Amino acid sequence: MRVLGLFIVVLSAFSSYGESVVKKIGENVFVSSDIDGANTISIQFKRCMANELYTFYNVSLISGGRTTTVNSAYSDNIGPYLIANSSWCGGNHLYSDNKTHTAYTVSVECLADGRALEDGETVNAGKTVINVENVIYNPRSAQNNGGTVTFTDILCKEFVTYTVIGGCIQVDLRHEYENTIPVTVERYYGMQSMFEGEDEILTPLGEYCSWTPLRDVSRFTKDAYPEFRWFVERNDKCSQSAYLFNRGLGSHCDVAGNDVVFIGNSYNKSYHKQIGGTERKSGDSDCWSGVYSWFVSPLRDDGGVFACRTIADGEDAVVVSCYGEGEYTVDLPEYLCGREIGVVEKSSGIQDVSCRGNELVVKTDAEAVVVVAFYAGDGFVETINGDGEALCVIGGEGSLFVRNSVDSARIYTIDGRMVAEGNGQIECPKGLYVVAAAGEARKVMVR
Repeated sequence: MRVLGLFIVVLSAFSSYGESVVKKIGENVFVSSDIDGANTISIQFKRCMANELYTFYNVSLISGGRTTTVNSAYSDNIGPYLIANSSWCGGNHLYSDNKTHTAYTVSVECLADGRALEDGETVNAGKTVINVENVIYNPRSAQNNGGTVTFTDILCKEFVTYTVIGGCIQVDLRHEYENTIPVTVERYYGMQSMFEGEDEILTPLGEYCSWTPLRDVSRFTKDAYPEFRWFVERNDKCSQSAYLFNRGLGSHCDVAGNDVVFIGNSYNKSYHKQIGGTERKSGDSDCWSGVYSWFVSPLRDDGGVFACRTIADGEDAVVVSCYGEGEYTVDLPEYLCGREIGVVEKSSGIQDVSCRGNELVVKTDAEAVVVVAFYAGDGFVETINGDGEALCVIGGEGSLFVRNSVDSARIYTIDGRMVAEGNGQIECPKGLYVVAAAGEARKVMVR
């Protein structure tokens, strides 16, 4: 592990628990969050990796007056693609000449509680949202003119939303393919980890269902562990959780049964593999969502249970792994007690989830994992954008609401299927949706 040896921004305010301090310097954004009343996670977003793509670059733990890097994007964190019979593109990968960029960032937008941040501004915010648009070239279109490589075809546009709450980052990513030259995606990793100095790894519903020394970690297939979605790494300072939601590519729909879904102990990284040997052409699209969380101590790690705090679709959440049949409890932190709960997603072994006093109670009939959201409000709780914007969307119980200067909005499921069109109040089954209108798009959760 490396003690932070780079430029540190000292924020002029301290975050209170449940709220972050957000500072914008030029295009760079710094988000500092109290994660447990004693420790702070500080996240820096900037253009980085070989392609200078905008993403979270440095994650640091501030504990006892000492600042330590716990995640650093000196290699891939989001992406890349390996195109069959060609080369890598996107993420940290240059073209095969090792000098030509294969992707670039088009635009960046930073919102603190729905309001755009100005350069040099520092604010307290419960939720920070960073919207990024990237372009990834199709390496099969490469043309070499006197040693200079150019591309004549775009593989896809990549739209990424980073939502930061309480030191956790949810990544919601969508690809829209424009390639006129069809390709086979040999590999696409998507959600990767650059956690520093990991000693052990845990993969609930995977091969490493108890803490396993890094030297003994390798990879496993979809057929062997079809419900695997989550890995946790730890070192002597803290842990990092990387949970891939069972949505879009996260369902492993584009990975064959005999192909790997997890790779660990590889070039100091761990991977969720999301595409293997699948064709892509103009007009195709795909998406995935996942959450990175950091913590010094889990909520529970004994008696057949592992549980930690996280976020899910804008809400505080807890993710729990139970190692077999039984009734398991997790002591909840005070800020979650008394809230309404909802199951975001669960594996097949979950029978029931409830709260009893200050405990979360999970009943299972097999090894299982569940993500439980804790709702802070009631009714329409998830405002995606505020008044004054071209598109304002609010999610509620059994419906969503589209307002402002929008004649008609299109409502899509997270995997890209249009389910409704209109404005005002629109009834929808419980789930996550993307609402598009006026040249903009918003993500919303319906309870």
